[in-house]
Amino acid sequence: MEQCRLVAGRLAGIIVSLLTLSGYYNVALRDFGLLLGAVALTRLAQHYHRGGTGS
Repeated sequence: MEQCRLVAGRLAGIIVSLLTLSGYYNVALRDFGLLLGAVALTRLAQHYHRGGTGS
């Protein structure tokens, strides 16, 4: 599960870096979508790792 947090943290750093540079807002928005997906998959993996049934 640590790898998921590492990916999310790295994407957050990339987003901040892109927002400080002018003209890369579209790339930052794309990476924000990837960040949301990484967080969602992390939560889903944690749920099923603990034995959740999904119902």
